[in-house]
Amino acid sequence: MKISRNTVATVSFTVTDEKGQVVGRTDPKNPVVALVGHGYLVKGLEQAIDGHEKGDSFSVTLNPALAYGEIDNTLIQEIDRRMFGDFPIEVDGVFEADTDH
Repeated sequence: MKISRNTVATVSFTVTDEKGQVVGRTDPKNPVVALVGHGYLVKGLEQAIDGHEKGDSFSVTLNPALAYGEIDNTLIQEIDRRMFGDFPIEVDGVFEADTDH
């Protein structure tokens, strides 16, 4: 059966930047399960898997508009390290904050 809109697909993938550096990946033992065509995956990936079948492997290059979007530098803010107290900070760490800024 070919994958198309309203098909549930189980997908494992690796995301690389324009230099080929891995910037993210799914765990093959815990793939993403998504209803195709309803925005559960980035638009470009949904378009790319359309027509593929179970077990297919392929590569696709997405421009930012079809992936995670362009970088919006107005949304980047610098935060004083002291605000984190003793909390360990690592590259690729994710933090959620509720601030007035």
